[in-house]
Amino acid sequence: MATGICSCESPSFPSMGRPNCVIEMRTMAFPIIFPRYQADGVTRNEIDPTSATVGATINTLIGASTDAESRLYPFPRVEEPTFERSDSVTEEAPSGRKYNIYGQGGVYTLSFKTYSKDAVAPLLAQAEKLGCSDFDFYYVSVDGNIWGQLVDGKLRGFEADASSYDTFMEFATDSTVQKLNVTWDLDQDVALGSAYAITEGELGYKATTLTGLINATQTLANPSNDVVTDLVNDGFGSAGTTSNVTGLVTGDFTITTSGAGTPAYAVTEPTAGSGNYTITFTGGIVANETLTIKIAKAGYNFEDKTIKVTLVS
Repeated sequence: MATGICSCESPSFPSMGRPNCVIEMRTMAFPIIFPRYQADGVTRNEIDPTSATVGATINTLIGASTDAESRLYPFPRVEEPTFERSDSVTEEAPSGRKYNIYGQGGVYTLSFKTYSKDAVAPLLAQAEKLGCSDFDFYYVSVDGNIWGQLVDGKLRGFEADASSYDTFMEFATDSTVQKLNVTWDLDQDVALGSAYAITEGELGYKATTLTGLINATQTLANPSNDVVTDLVNDGFGSAGTTSNVTGLVTGDFTITTSGAGTPAYAVTEPTAGSGNYTITFTGGIVANETLTIKIAKAGYNFEDKTIKVTLVS
């Protein structure tokens, strides 16, 4: 929307010329959403576009090693992205002249869909987590650029109105595939005139190659004195057969204890490809301590899990 704020002391008028080469915003490939503020509730999440390592920084910010409230969360490739703008609100005088009501109307609504495999129920469950807290988003265009708002030399996301967020499933029919529908409004104060891109050349890769993490959970049991079993599930199986994360090794696990000791352990996957792991402890903990088990592997976001052991010799 237009600023609606006029300065009589410093009136300004548009200089609408342009150089020969400019960067156009192409169609959206997908958004990258992220919390507006870091864990302290004050510091804005933003990117330094002048950094020589900006591409590597973005990859790091997507990874599970980054704090959840500083992390970037790419959506899958989207279809039918639209930005509909609500009408400006005016009052019409008896003369027929119209007067714009500042702050009313002129709101953009982003809507898009994901199709088929990118619209399955586990992804709907993840998408439904949005809307509880303020979030921003970067706009990844089909030519591989990342767009945001340039503020004081830093690239911030476009502000979303979290209260307007909605997502729902569209069922398959005889002639259509399953879809997810996602929509939210842009905040009324979003400054589209400050939209700038980090280009493919500056990133060192096309931003369209960025992908989100797969969420995975752990199911723990303590079947014997020195053993904990851990079924690691990515949530994409059937009702009767879980889809599990396989091939993890001891080095992928970090285990801490509520006591003072440092657990010594080895992790095996007795049945290769099962995603069911046996953690055998050889020392460092005592009976009734609580263990926290963390897993790290590229491409995944593993939820931490705790368990109280019965006895370790």
